[in-house]
Amino acid sequence: MAYSYDRRGAAPSKKRLEGFAREFATDFSYPLGSCDLGRGDCDTMSNVFLDYLDDAGVAGNLLAGDGFIPPLGRDANPMWVMLTGDKAFKKGDKGLNHVVVQVGKWVVDLTGAQFGSAFKDPIYPVSVFKSRWQQTGYTNRANRDINNLRRMLLRGEL
Repeated sequence: MAYSYDRRGAAPSKKRLEGFAREFATDFSYPLGSCDLGRGDCDTMSNVFLDYLDDAGVAGNLLAGDGFIPPLGRDANPMWVMLTGDKAFKKGDKGLNHVVVQVGKWVVDLTGAQFGSAFKDPIYPVSVFKSRWQQTGYTNRANRDINNLRRMLLRGEL
């Protein structure tokens, strides 16, 4: 079952989530609004961030999207432009997938900039995420052992 409230029972505000995202970005030297796929893809970043929130007492879920609908930005990751070919800058399903963290009515998207600078805002409503993807749904979270290895890799400890 999906849940997204802190342990006190209150749904976190956007401002509170922005604070967590800034702390996470500082802690992992990961600039918000960027996308360094060499350091971590959306699955890695979302899993590690979800553990980070859980450790702070905030519960959330991983939300996945399949089939990116909006046109990619001209500054999108070149790999996505190459893979989507003629569809890249047109509206319609491009066969791309994405994973984010959902907390209440908000999505925390640490790697959205890979689709272009128009998508770099790391926190936005779930309804916006759902409007960008052909299909959306919850996806399984990796176990803590895997996420601890991911966290160590992100920090350069391995």
